Amino acid sequence: RQMCIRDSHEAARLVGGEVLEIGTGTGYGIDLVAPRATRFTTLDKQAPDGVVLPGNTEFVRAVVPPLPFENERFDCVFHSR
Repeated sequence: RQMCIRDSHEAARLVGGEVLEIGTGTGYGIDLVAPRATRFTTLDKQAPDGVVLPGNTEFVRAVVPPLPFENERFDCVFHSR
């Protein structure tokens, strides 16, 4: 499923399953989206300061492109501003 998601609140209403967030930023959306995901992976070039990740959440440090994952791993991929 492809969609444009404007913010983490919208993402939290729409996502489920294995979810990838591209651009963790400050980590604001983690607590909103993680409870809706089976597994939540958030990716950015720097880890957010002082953020405690929920048990189903993994932070991946990477610069994109390219994405460091195999094709079709995620049910939903989003980036919010």
